[in-house]
Amino acid sequence: MMTVPQTDGARTTPSDLRRTRRDLVNYATTLRGADWHVDIRIINISPRGLMCRCDYDLERGARVTIALPRMRFVDAEVRWAEDGRIGVEFLSHISDADYLPMLDLLPRKTNGW
Repeated sequence: MMTVPQTDGARTTPSDLRRTRRDLVNYATTLRGADWHVDIRIINISPRGLMCRCDYDLERGARVTIALPRMRFVDAEVRWAEDGRIGVEFLSHISDADYLPMLDLLPRKTNGW
């Protein structure tokens, strides 16, 4: 795994540099575009976005809508896509008041992918 040296001698991984912690889940749902929809599997999620597996090729910057429990449909933007994985950022971050009850409805995964 790639590490980034810090000025104090400690090392961090790219995941340490994220703006928020990710919760590992295993949730099948739908990703929609303007005139299409595909099945996806959410791998990790946070109030700011998620990573999913998808067989559909999407370009960075594409606007999508994701079906989530309690939240119904959440608008997002594709930030990256690589090897069948897609990272999206929600256009409006999910508040803790909405995120935590939604997270309780998602099947949890305890190990990485």
